Parts: sequence; C-alpha cells; structure tokens
Amino acid sequence: MTIALAVETDSFDSELSDVFGRCKYLLIYNSEDQSEKIIPNPFAAAFDGAGIQTSQLLIENNCDVLIVSKIGNQALIFLESVGIKVYKSNKDKAQSVIELFNKGKLEEMNFPNDLKRGRRKRYRNRGKF
Repeated sequence: MTIALAVETDSFDSELSDVFGRCKYLLIYNSEDQSEKIIPNPFAAAFDGAGIQTSQLLIENNCDVLIVSKIGNQALIFLESVGIKVYKSNKDKAQSVIELFNKGKLEEMNFPNDLKRGRRKRYRNRGKF
C-alpha cells in the first residue's frame, strides 16, 4: 500500500503540514517494502486550485491513502472520486502518524453525499415549481 503524507520539511521525521494543497512536500511511503521518497510540491504557491493539482501528484505516484491534518472540500471530493482514501491526523511527526495508521487508529474523512450536489439538493427541498 502506498501512503502519502502532506509534510512541512523534506525529511521522514517532519511534521504534517497544516494544509494539503499548499504543503511544501509530499512524503510517499510504501508499506510493502518500507521505502520512502519525498516530492517537493510544485503547486504550493499556485494561484488557484492547489488542492486538485496536488491530488494529481498522488495519482501519478499510485497512492492508495492520503493522511492530512486539513484538506479542502474540492480536493476531498476529487480524491474520493478516484479511490484514494483520506485519513485525518493531528499535526504530528510523519513516522508516528504512519504507525497510528498501521494500528487502525486514524479516522477516515468522507464528504457527505448530500453536500456534493450543492444547489440541486437545496432547490429540491424548496417544493414544487
């Protein structure tokens, strides 16, 4: 399983970043062979859409899981749609976060289905036209 973490620095003992799309680095950890690589995030200073663009980096690196402290709604919906599971963790060191994930102690983040549709749901509740 390939696990991605949004981190502050380019080391394995880095803390998780406060945000996903504008994180400075992505730590990619392969749980099968316990290898790791760190990728600088070229979209950290993007004007708009940093979360979606950073999500595409996860797809390119065949990630199965993302662990973050915070993530935007659009990026979360996008990652759910492509089958990448997102887990929430406190801002902690990457190594301890991976251990918590392996023990099953992290909570999976899901965006409520009724909020994905936005306006359509809101207009349907108003009654007949």
